Parts: sequence; C-alpha cells; structure tokens
Amino acid sequence: MALEYTPLRKQWPEKDTVVTAFRYLLVSALVENNRVLELGCGAGEGAELLAEKAEEYVGLDIAPRWSENDSAMLGGASFVQGDACYLPAEWQGKFDVVVAMELVEHLQDAAALRREIQKVLAPGGLAVLSTPNFDLLSRGCGDSCRPLYEHHVREYTRDEFNDYLKQFGTDFSVCGLSQLARRSDEPDSYTLVLDDTLCHLEIGGSYPAIEVAATEKLAGKLPLSLSQCFLGVVCNDRPDPASVRLAGDGRAKECPVRKAVESRSRTARTVLGSLVAMFSPRARSRALSRRMDACARSVEWILRRQHDHIRDLYSVVANRDSRIRETEDVLAVRNEHIESLETHVKNLEECLANIDGQIPGLQEQIRQLKGSGQSKDEETK
Repeated sequence: MALEYTPLRKQWPEKDTVVTAFRYLLVSALVENNRVLELGCGAGEGAELLAEKAEEYVGLDIAPRWSENDSAMLGGASFVQGDACYLPAEWQGKFDVVVAMELVEHLQDAAALRREIQKVLAPGGLAVLSTPNFDLLSRGCGDSCRPLYEHHVREYTRDEFNDYLKQFGTDFSVCGLSQLARRSDEPDSYTLVLDDTLCHLEIGGSYPAIEVAATEKLAGKLPLSLSQCFLGVVCNDRPDPASVRLAGDGRAKECPVRKAVESRSRTARTVLGSLVAMFSPRARSRALSRRMDACARSVEWILRRQHDHIRDLYSVVANRDSRIRETEDVLAVRNEHIESLETHVKNLEECLANIDGQIPGLQEQIRQLKGSGQSKDEETK
C-alpha cells in the first residue's frame, strides 16, 4: 500500500493523528544527518518527517504496507519487512537514532525489543519510545486490567514504563504528551501539552503538515498520570560516546545526535528539555497560572475518544445482534420445517404400522385361498 493511502492520511487531522504527527515532529529535531531506524513504522506515517532530515532512514514493520515507489518518493528511504524483536546481526551498532512509536504495547516480549534496540544503537545514540497511558486510556473505562483496544497486548502505567526504561541500564527520561480537547469557540484550534509547555499548532490540509505556531508555559508540568501517552528518551552510554566508526570506510565522525540540542550534555533529560526549549523563541509572553484547565481538557479528550470507541463497539454489537436475530429467524423457519417433516414421518410410520397390522390377516387369507384351491383340485381329480 502506498503512503498516500495510509489510514492517518484519511483521518487527518481527526482522532489521534495530530498527536502522532507531533511526536514525529519532535523526533525530527534529533535525526538531522543521522542514521535512523524506525521499528514498527506501519505504512510509513512518520517517514516523511524523519527521512527528510536523516542521513539514512530505514523503516521496519512485520506487516508490509508500502509500495516500491515509496522509497523514491521519500528521497531514498528504505522499508524492510521484519520483526522488531529479531533484528539482523549486521545492524549491530549501526543506527544513531532508534524510534519505536506506540510499539511496545503490541508485543508479547517487550524485553526482546529492548535487547534489539541496545544491539543496533550506536555509541552515544538515542532511542525514542512512546506508549499510551494505561491509567487514562483503558483503566478509565472501568476496573478491568485488560486494554481497551484488543490489538494491545499490554499497556503501561507511568511507573511500569519507567521500570521498563530502567532495564536499558543507561540514562533515560520520560515526559507526558497530551492532545487537548478543542473548545467550542475555537473549533479549528489544535493544542498539545508537552511536559510543562502548551504547543499551539498550525495544521495544513494534508498529513503531515504540522508546525508549532506558539507556546505557553504552564505553572507546572502536566502530571504524567493525566498524560495520554508517555515519551521516553534513552541515551546509549556505552564507551566512546563522542564518536562512532562509519561502517566500511574507516573514518570516524562526531556523533551528530546532539547537534539539535542546546547543551552538549548527553543526558536524556537534557534532550527532552531542549526539545521543549526549541519552541521558546515563538512563545507567548503570558504564563498560565494554573494546570487544571489543561488537565481537564486532556482527560476530556481521552473520554471523548473512549466514548467514540465504545459507540463504535455498540454499533458492532448492534450489527451482530441483528445478524443473530436474522439467524434465529432462519433457524425458526427451519425448525418449523423440521417439525413438519417430523409430523409427516410420524404419519408415514403410523401408516406403515397399520399396514404391518394388516399383513397377518392377508397372510391368513392367502393360506385359506391356497387351502380351498387344493381342495377343488382334489375334487376335480
């Protein structure tokens, strides 16, 4: 399937397509002149934002949903069918940035994903992962521990996602990302909150036309427990973090991952902080005094999304109920037909029983006729 027919393009800018594009917009600031691997790339929803700046972009997904023309359309980006939990051995230490957006919740073996990311990440490189907030997305619909979406194997709470990133054994940082419900007086307004920054977006007519128009500072961070998804950055702190060896040519180059951030510090917290700071030159002067409005609108957006999903489920259930009723009607007609056939068979059995009852009398008559016939023959003789 070609990129122009991906579901995100058809939905743009509705549902969660805006927050998806915004995640890729953030990551695109880290990939300039870098070798980038995106795991679980789907139909290449993020490829247009990442491949444009990257030195090399490779998108991998277990189910191919792209055409041969996509690589040429995206300036040489390549797409590979494969399992994110079993990456090729020749990719070891090859990529400066590894991206896994909304992937870990789909996997039975999340530890395998972590091991493979560690294998392919170059010294000094970054891994960027995101996943939905289970507490807000699924648990908000009830007390069940099962995810709301059946294709999610496991969703993570704030503490569980932190524990997962700790297993990388290197420096990491997590922030919250939420899309806010639009106000009735601003129907065309799209606003997201990243940590403690409200980002007001300009949305174009086609995916992924998105940019930050202005920002506002919150008085404090939006609580992770009320964030719709978590964005985690992991730094590869293996030896020789300042340079990587280019495969084949023997030249060494400075790892350019940090060129996009203000500080030369290699901590994940600095990376996330610098991403937020990227938008500060166009920030509005006033600062919001309270976070409650952002918290309420974040929850409201999730509740609307859950309501839409539950409404769709009700529609599916109603369609199934209708099909069940139709099937029951067909079965009722068949049962009536079967009862009619059973009655007919019963009548036939009664007829056969009557005939069976008449057979002994007929046999007796036949014997009598044979006896009278023999007597007449003897008299004739």
